[in-house]
Amino acid sequence: MARFETGLADSAIDQIKRTYGWMDSHDPGITQWEGIGPNGSLYEDGYTSMAHGWPTGVLPALTHQLLGAKPTSPGYATCAVRPHPGSVRWTQGELSTPHGKLGVKWVREDGRFTLTVRVPRSTRGSVALPTDGHRVALRAGDRTLWSDGRARASGVRLDAGYLALAGLAHGTHRFTLVRES
Repeated sequence: MARFETGLADSAIDQIKRTYGWMDSHDPGITQWEGIGPNGSLYEDGYTSMAHGWPTGVLPALTHQLLGAKPTSPGYATCAVRPHPGSVRWTQGELSTPHGKLGVKWVREDGRFTLTVRVPRSTRGSVALPTDGHRVALRAGDRTLWSDGRARASGVRLDAGYLALAGLAHGTHRFTLVRES
């Protein structure tokens, strides 16, 4: 999670693949791994427990960091979507909340980053789209929210390499970030 938060998404993804990928491809079929030693060995020989929830620890990293969806107040009354994509091209997911499902899908393709968010009833959301250090334009449908390095709509701001927008009401919202020349 720290790697995602500090801009090292590809390093975080590599760690996930090396640790959890190995566990997945060597699944004992009866339980969950507690941990692994060098080259996939049991790290405490015969004393290694294979009955722990430890390997599910990757799920918050994939949900809150890679997908980018997390609550910002109790019960998901407010939520934020701020993906850390690294070199991943797309992802999608749904999170069950007391208000319904929070849906997130993003795709990076041909210099575009498209984010679709479904905000549950009775909640508010915010989004932040990664600029990857490029000069970009942000659109919601036909409406330009950011271009030429400045906001074209209220509430849009540049925040640590992301274009952020708060106050999303219930419903489905689609944003497209496009590199400017």
